[in-house]
Amino acid sequence: MSYPPQLQRLHSALLCLPGVTGISSGIQSLQGISADDLRFPDFATLPIGAIRRTLGGLDAEALIQVEFEVSPSDSSWQTIEFLAWFIRDQARAGLSIQLRPFALPPEVAGQVQIGHTLRWHLDLFCSNTAADLSPQLQQVERVAQTLEAAIQVYGSHLEIGVKA
Repeated sequence: MSYPPQLQRLHSALLCLPGVTGISSGIQSLQGISADDLRFPDFATLPIGAIRRTLGGLDAEALIQVEFEVSPSDSSWQTIEFLAWFIRDQARAGLSIQLRPFALPPEVAGQVQIGHTLRWHLDLFCSNTAADLSPQLQQVERVAQTLEAAIQVYGSHLEIGVKA
């Protein structure tokens, strides 16, 4: 899949972290999504708690969501810890962003899924969204630049370049 350069830059920064194995992104309008809609499977990947707090999506609000997987390793846990700090720091600076886990039910129709469906979602909430997504993609670019800088500064504490 082809992504805008800003999202590709963020993907590249994330993929250089130890244990990150798969990544994808999407953007979705949250406007018009009600709290009641969240019970349907089509909305399963949305940040349900955050949307329930506002009783549904806000006017002109969109969600840029980056989903990634990590391998089960100690270095992957360091990556998650690093990203948890980084995203929290971005949120403290005023960006509407969060990192959260996502998983499917442990078993469906006799198929055991537990241990195979854990993903991580980086959720960037964008207000005042219109047809032109340039301002939102600029936010993604800033997150990517800041993440690259954080990796440059703190990368020696991680096994950068090591894929678990």
